[in-house]
Amino acid sequence: MGMYVAPEAAGRGIGRALLDELLKRASNVHGLLQIQLMVGTHNQAARKLYESVGFRKYGREIGALNVQGVFYDADLMARFL
Repeated sequence: MGMYVAPEAAGRGIGRALLDELLKRASNVHGLLQIQLMVGTHNQAARKLYESVGFRKYGREIGALNVQGVFYDADLMARFL
């Protein structure tokens, strides 16, 4: 699964609303203990959002994202429910 907010919609709280709903639904899944995600190392806004709801970095995947032939690293993050 992925989450993306178009640049023209940025700053309106859409990303936070999506993340809040995800965490709410995830907390109702019996046996689900943790959520993991990856975020491009260059995406500081997304990282700050994830950290604000309790996600913490636990590693980095080198060359994880390929955008039009250019590879970018991604940080691995996790949050326990």
